[in-house]
Amino acid sequence: MAEEKKGEQSIKDDKASQGEVPNGQDEAADGDADQANSRLEKEKKPAIDKQLAFQEFKGEQQGQVLENRIREKRDEVKQCRGQIKTLTNDLNAAKQDIDTLKMRLDRKEDERKIRLREEQLK
Repeated sequence: MAEEKKGEQSIKDDKASQGEVPNGQDEAADGDADQANSRLEKEKKPAIDKQLAFQEFKGEQQGQVLENRIREKRDEVKQCRGQIKTLTNDLNAAKQDIDTLKMRLDRKEDERKIRLREEQLK
């Protein structure tokens, strides 16, 4: 008899761990959940526009700190973009110099080959 009760209790424990509630208790649990949900709905503020909410948040100290950090990061991004532009221009100028020098070297090499051929024919 005691073994049967232990078996029944372990089945109830298994069901409870899986989210199942023993008979008679599920209605009470649903009633409690409904009350909690209705309290939360009453406590919620009505939905507001995102921009308006952000403006309200920026009025608080934490919001001001975050807004300042956002502005600082935006300034950093602008500076980095300026650096990227400058470096890109420098890189393009160096590439153009390299291309010009390569063309001159190729011309010199071609001239040398022509001169060597002419000397061999003589």
